[in-house]
Amino acid sequence: MKAVLVLDAELGRFALDVLAARAVLEPHGLVALPSPRPGVLGLLRPERHALPVLDRLGSTGRHVVVVETAGRRFGLLVGRVDGVEPVAADAVSPPPPGQDEPIVAGRVATAAETLLLLDPDVLLRVLA
Repeated sequence: MKAVLVLDAELGRFALDVLAARAVLEPHGLVALPSPRPGVLGLLRPERHALPVLDRLGSTGRHVVVVETAGRRFGLLVGRVDGVEPVAADAVSPPPPGQDEPIVAGRVATAAETLLLLDPDVLLRVLA
């Protein structure tokens, strides 16, 4: 058994493995970069840790999910976080076809719905 964080965003509903999530913050104090890479909205807490925030799921939202993968942290802007759902280890099926980048690693079935499972390592490539 594993668990996913359920995210609601402009582009739809998604799941993120809870092991990659570190915190959920409000986007207060988000500062735009003058020349951001595509997919980078800006920096959160630029005076402290300068957490880059990605807008890969939409450019508006009430929450920033702090994600950690490969020893790096970044924020992902989402409309809201709807909670944590348990899923069976074998509940992940292959991703849908048609992606330019494999941001969606698969589809995961929760008790209520099937969600697109995000790949934090692919999201991190925006910052590389």
